[in-house]
Amino acid sequence: MSVQGAPGSLALVWGDGAHIDYPRNYVVVRRTAAPLPAAAVTDTVFINQTQLLRVAVTIRNVTGFSSTHIMPLDQTENSGVSLWWDANADGQFNQGDMFVKLLEKPVLQGSAGVYTCTLVPDPAWLTAWLSCPQDSSYSTRGSNFFVCVNTTVDMSYGDQFSVSADFYEPTEPNYDTGGYCFARGSSGTVTCTSITNTVYAKLTRHGQTVDADGTVGLASIDHFLGTDLGRSVYMTEVKVTIHGVTNFDPDEVFTAMDEENPAQRGILLYADTNENGVFNPGVDRVIPCYINIDDSVPGQWTYTLIPQATGGDTLVPGTSDGRPDHFVAVNLSEKLPYGVSFYATMTKEAVTYNTGPGNSASALRTDTLTSTIASKYQDLLDASMVTATTGLSINAIGARVTSAYHNVNFAYNPTNNQYTLSWNGFSVIIDVNEVGTYTIGNEASGNYITVTFDPVAFFREDTLVCSPTGMPPQINDADGRF
Repeated sequence: MSVQGAPGSLALVWGDGAHIDYPRNYVVVRRTAAPLPAAAVTDTVFINQTQLLRVAVTIRNVTGFSSTHIMPLDQTENSGVSLWWDANADGQFNQGDMFVKLLEKPVLQGSAGVYTCTLVPDPAWLTAWLSCPQDSSYSTRGSNFFVCVNTTVDMSYGDQFSVSADFYEPTEPNYDTGGYCFARGSSGTVTCTSITNTVYAKLTRHGQTVDADGTVGLASIDHFLGTDLGRSVYMTEVKVTIHGVTNFDPDEVFTAMDEENPAQRGILLYADTNENGVFNPGVDRVIPCYINIDDSVPGQWTYTLIPQATGGDTLVPGTSDGRPDHFVAVNLSEKLPYGVSFYATMTKEAVTYNTGPGNSASALRTDTLTSTIASKYQDLLDASMVTATTGLSINAIGARVTSAYHNVNFAYNPTNNQYTLSWNGFSVIIDVNEVGTYTIGNEASGNYITVTFDPVAFFREDTLVCSPTGMPPQINDADGRF
């Protein structure tokens, strides 16, 4: 066979890219008539340098989508709009595919919900051999090129858009600006199902210490949908990573992760039961969770909390109330040694929903928590507090309370072995073995206060007390008895 009509040295080679002298760059020959007969004859064929010339992309807003939802355009694979080649010839977009290098930086144009750009492949990279892969004649026949849109964190749950693309190949005589659209595709409607309206906040403070046999809040989760897609959205797992700093052994620091009572397990997920946005382990409800542990990274323990039941306390609110909806906390063991320190982190994707992975505004790192000396406390006399204490905090006062709401008395009755908090003639019996919130007074009439009593913080302080007689208690030597 002879090749005529073009200057220079030409050759006919197999189109498999394996030829030593012509591994990739070759001319594709396409006949426009019937197959050639076996006998030697002369015929005419149409020769064209068939390859992908350019791709015209259009992105349209469907619901809540704008240009700020598209990453900036450039000539890298992280561009807001990019082109990929089916390198593994399976017809599907996956990790085996290759980013197509571009000849020039694409420019996003348009407004009012319609945005366009043009992707021009670098002809030195995207040759005819790549443009016409062999998979077109095999059972794995599928797509050869893929247009991808890379969105920003500004995307919210329920935002929708669509993408269409026109694929062009060159035609003579105008190679650069001409071209024939040989393929056209559309994505249909793409819906964001990630919960991006999520904010983490730490519940710890700088220099915070923790005590044995207590519950400590680590982080709060504030999230909402913002758009109603007609389906319930709930959490399916929450991941938190504990980082050991000093003398950390999770088996000594936390209670067992497989305790029969979910509220006694080492890592806890709470729902804000009273919807006040404040973590209170005595009021907020524990969400029973299975707990998986990954300790493959030295010095780190990642705990995955998987709610045992869907819906209910795991549901994500539809609208924002500006307050946290869920809390992550730890139960510290009664064997917690002195001098242990650790902190916790949560990634942006720490919360997973039934609609897919979440994407919070930022990751979270708590303050470093350090354990104090484990101690047991016992009251030896009936006493009233006359100094400020962080062990007793006033959360609310009734409408009829105008003054003296802070005059709260703490007392112990050795006869019945009961502890009480008293205010304005009212009193309540309290449990000094755990943190508790109590209402003192007549709530119906508005003459009441609500307080939280933390026995560990209360007894830890150097507290000034007075005896029932008004005389200060006798001060004894350190080695004496009283």
